Amino acid sequence: MSCVALDLGKWVPNIGAVAKLLFFSAIIVGAWNYSRSHPMANPLNSETLAIRWGEGLAYIPAIIYGMLGFELVSAGSDEMRDPARDVPRAMIFSGLLIALFYTLGTVAVLTAIPAQDVNLVEGLVDMLRLFFAGALEGPVVTLLGCCVLFAAFASGASWAIGVNRSAAEAGLEGELPKVFAIENPKNGSPIGAAVLMGVVSTSAMLLYSLSTGSNEDLFYTLFSFSGVIFFLPYIGMACAFLQLRRRDPDHPRPFQVPGGSVIAVLFGLLCILTLSIAAFLFMYTPGEGPKWQVVIGVVAMLGLGELLIHWAEKNQIPHLKTPKLRN
Repeated sequence: MSCVALDLGKWVPNIGAVAKLLFFSAIIVGAWNYSRSHPMANPLNSETLAIRWGEGLAYIPAIIYGMLGFELVSAGSDEMRDPARDVPRAMIFSGLLIALFYTLGTVAVLTAIPAQDVNLVEGLVDMLRLFFAGALEGPVVTLLGCCVLFAAFASGASWAIGVNRSAAEAGLEGELPKVFAIENPKNGSPIGAAVLMGVVSTSAMLLYSLSTGSNEDLFYTLFSFSGVIFFLPYIGMACAFLQLRRRDPDHPRPFQVPGGSVIAVLFGLLCILTLSIAAFLFMYTPGEGPKWQVVIGVVAMLGLGELLIHWAEKNQIPHLKTPKLRN
């Protein structure tokens, strides 16, 4: 999907969003129908909904992970008609939809499955079988299961489209090896970055699969590893944001945090603190200790990144003007 023009590739995440909305709508209706003839599997009241910091700390990184990524669409701003207008609108509209559907979707899961029995891998299928038991159970569960799988694929594709374009830009500027800058000659899509991302991510998945004992362990280990790698650039971006606000506050920018320097500094420091805590909790579980598989993977990936940057700087041709990605 990263190797085709954005006009075509964008339909994968767009259709994936529709599939996700279809799935959420189905489980919300299914939970409502299920609750008419079955008691709630989990009581929902002020006591059960209250935050428990001891056991709740383990879930903070996953919550923070789910809140990141809104800025990714800006990587394709050259191909938008009016990104300064459309990106903020899209963030507000999609943010409200996400909050609504995820809240109702969580309630739907808790309607049928006790919280302690929710499985990260098979839990959704178990819930669908309860909600749609009967003559149409097989086709309905299969259809909704395919919606989940395609939505997950589409989410990965949308990340790849944005991230690979960013990596290709870094290759064009000499900040990564020039192999990252290899483009499709017809539409300028980042072929080099796409192939390298596939090789690295597949290798990481295969290596981790050799060191885990179950699907659930593999899922959460990969999720934790990718989460830490995901958080670190955001910490760097927050630091860059603070530095730019201090050094060049009057530069015109299409996206600007309102409220002046005080609010900007407060937001920047809050982001750095929150991301740092979330990254730490992905690598260290209170009461269990360090997750060495995640720690070793993060250190290895950072080392690989530094080697690539050093290689690019060492082999960069000075004073060479490189073209930007074509639309």
